[in-house]
Amino acid sequence: MPKDPLPAPAERSRFFRHRIAWILVVFAFSCVLLHRPLLRAALSIGLNYVAQRQGLKLQTEISGNVLSELSFSALSLIPASKPHPSVDEVRIGSLRIHYSLLRLVSHGPAACIQTIHSEHAQFNLHSSASSPPTEQHSSAPSFASLLPLL
Repeated sequence: MPKDPLPAPAERSRFFRHRIAWILVVFAFSCVLLHRPLLRAALSIGLNYVAQRQGLKLQTEISGNVLSELSFSALSLIPASKPHPSVDEVRIGSLRIHYSLLRLVSHGPAACIQTIHSEHAQFNLHSSASSPPTEQHSSAPSFASLLPLL
């Protein structure tokens, strides 16, 4: 009587479970080892996507610890198509942003960024022409007139 070359269904499912488990372990280990390059690549793709949605082209080099500090060097934003409604050109030699992800989670986006340091920044912006206001502005209320409200 010839033996069936295929293992029993229980043995096959056990084999596949172990194979999937090993694949997940290798994937998790590679993500732990390569988390900084992966996060930088994701950040670069995300920033380029946001810039393209605004009609701008972003060019920069990203470095630093993605979890607490980012450094951008040779950052430039130029319009993807001429003319752009408000930006002619933005060039920054270096930009360092220190932030805390723990503060982002606990206090929100306003408390997340701790310091921003930029060097050699050049902004060429323009605003669209607007019509003058049609109604007269009254003078601002004095502090004495606001005291009864307190």
